[in-house]
Amino acid sequence: MTDREEDAHRSLPYWFVLADAQRSPTATRLRPAFAVGSLLLFALALAASVLILLRVIAFPAGIDAGSGIVVTGILAAPLLIWSAAVSRRALWVQQEGRITELISNAVELLATVKTVQTTGRDERGAPVTIDQSVPNIEVRTGALLSLERIARDSVIHGRSRDHVRVMEILCAYIRENAPARDATDFPLPDWEPLPEQADDTMRRQHEMWRRARFSPQFDNNARDWAQSLRGPRVDIQMALDILARRNPAQRLAEAEWSTAPGAAPNWVFDTETYDALPDGDPAEAIPADAVKTFLRRLTGWREIIWAYPGYRIDLRRTNLQGADLAGALLCGARLEEARLEGAKLAGARLEGAHMDAARLEGANLFEARMEGARLFGARLEGAYLRRVRLEGSLLHEARMEGALLYRARMQGADLRDAHLEAADLGEARLEGAKLTGARLEGSSLFEAHMEVANLFEAHMDKASLFETRLQGADLRGARMAGAFITRARMDADTALSAANMQGAALREMDFSVVKIAAEQITSSFGDASVILPGHVTPGANDWPGHWPQWELPVGIADTNDFPTQWNAWRAGPEAYSPPPPPAA
Repeated sequence: MTDREEDAHRSLPYWFVLADAQRSPTATRLRPAFAVGSLLLFALALAASVLILLRVIAFPAGIDAGSGIVVTGILAAPLLIWSAAVSRRALWVQQEGRITELISNAVELLATVKTVQTTGRDERGAPVTIDQSVPNIEVRTGALLSLERIARDSVIHGRSRDHVRVMEILCAYIRENAPARDATDFPLPDWEPLPEQADDTMRRQHEMWRRARFSPQFDNNARDWAQSLRGPRVDIQMALDILARRNPAQRLAEAEWSTAPGAAPNWVFDTETYDALPDGDPAEAIPADAVKTFLRRLTGWREIIWAYPGYRIDLRRTNLQGADLAGALLCGARLEEARLEGAKLAGARLEGAHMDAARLEGANLFEARMEGARLFGARLEGAYLRRVRLEGSLLHEARMEGALLYRARMQGADLRDAHLEAADLGEARLEGAKLTGARLEGSSLFEAHMEVANLFEAHMDKASLFETRLQGADLRGARMAGAFITRARMDADTALSAANMQGAALREMDFSVVKIAAEQITSSFGDASVILPGHVTPGANDWPGHWPQWELPVGIADTNDFPTQWNAWRAGPEAYSPPPPPAA
């Protein structure tokens, strides 16, 4: 018995059968009135008994049989109330023992096995029949459903501690019967980052391995392999389903598990919210002040859910490959080092979940809620993260190569040193995100919002930045060699100091107020569609000599189109000569 339960047994409401009132809103509202009414009746009975006794003493001649009966009844009333309370308490103790017995029986059934016969061969190669013990799935499934009913009834009838104990049993059952060591590993070796001083041969090999591991055009790519994984055993999936569909009363019981006596329990994942950063006008940048205000609110909310003291689902180091957890309620869950490759987590709630070093390669996380989740060093290569919510999440050193993050919301996320090579970040929301040292080589940032993002020394070689919002972004020391930068939005607060733009393509860019160095301009390739600082125009003395003085076409099969001329310049910068404008 816990200290809290022991204190409850010493209280007056306990003896008047008030401590275990149902958790329904009606019972909660009526409980104080019932308590006051019971106490008033008890006090009235005592007062009436005293008055009648005084009358008997003062006027003994006036006593008749009726008065005696009334006196006896009034004197007996408190004793009857007390007797009823004691009887009710004895019944409650009996019920508690019965529930403990039901839980014990269900746990015993979870270990049930049955014998099946399989065919094998002996030492001489002759066929033999072998008896093999296997889990009795039917019996175990029934035991799991019995435990679920006990947990639900527990919160209905006021014994919420049984709910948490059942959740602990289910989690332990999954951990013991589906350990991470039984997971299947991806057959190809890890795709290592490109070395800093890689030559052309190493770059080609690196690109080949990337395509083999992540491209749908190749067999056994990470996503297809993960989606082909076999799901958990039936009883394991059943236990996961029970954990995933906990109702609001059960969640409140989990919050109450560590709540101080007298304090209202608070399941913070339902009650604590933050105002999302508005989408705003697509043509306009979100003001830096609005982003910073949003980040402060987000940080405050994240600290609240991280500090949640209640019970958390504990599935650490489990093998959940291919599990169906779509829409699952796993807020604040412990999933460190869990194997979730190929798992179906679309629409799942994982706010504030602890998922450090979890493996989610090829998992389906479409529209999953993962705000404030801890994913330090997690593996999400090839994962389907379209429209996922990752605001304020911790993704430091996470592996997300080849992941689909189209329209993902990652404002304020910590992506320092994360691996996002060849990831699709089209229209992703990354305002205020920390991307210091992140690997974004070959990634697509089509119309991505990266206002006020920290991209200090990020690796963005060969990335595609088409209409990317970079107002106020910190790109100091970023590596943007060979990047294709078209219509990207920059302003006077965009920091490009020491950014390497060697071989980058610049088209339809406005650098009129951007602090960009002359070396960065001359080391890149552009045409007359670019507005340079100081309103430098084609034909001026400081116009880059290898830049065509007219706007090259794009998207047509022509030797003078932009991609062809860009590649020709990169192949031989010294010998390259820009083409003359077409004849009028």
